Amino acid sequence: MYFKLASAYYDEEMTHDAIDMYKKIIEIEPNHVEAHYELGLVYVEEGLCDDGIGELKKVLEIDPKYEDAYYSLGDAYYDCNRKDDALKVWKTLLKDNPEDSIFHYNLGVIYRDKGQFKNAILELQKAIASDPNNDHAKKLLQQLTTKKQRVKSTGDIKKNKKKAEKKNTK
Repeated sequence: MYFKLASAYYDEEMTHDAIDMYKKIIEIEPNHVEAHYELGLVYVEEGLCDDGIGELKKVLEIDPKYEDAYYSLGDAYYDCNRKDDALKVWKTLLKDNPEDSIFHYNLGVIYRDKGQFKNAILELQKAIASDPNNDHAKKLLQQLTTKKQRVKSTGDIKKNKKKAEKKNTK
């Protein structure tokens, strides 16, 4: 009953009441996986990153096979600007699901954010190979390859300009 009430509070955007109710559930039943999970998601959404990540990790301590907690932990790390941690989580998940288009896409996004464009392009290509309908991966790949060509062209222009400057100084 408390869980339904917590969910209703959250649905009605009564976030603090939802948090209090999830905490009440955990106080009554410390290993209530769903309460820890939902509390973790609410915390992250509210910008309470350490608390949210802690709750998601608690879920995995209680139930190491709770897949959604792994996915959400990767998302939480990413949302909380802990990209290296998100990268580790998604790479680990990819070991068990090597053809998962979403994980490849997520890795592509992180590599893009880190300025590792070659790795980003490789991951996005894998995402599309796994799911040819992954429009997000297609769009990002197009942006990166267009950007890469633009950067390369700009680099060539600078090189040509330097050559021209050397000719003029002779």
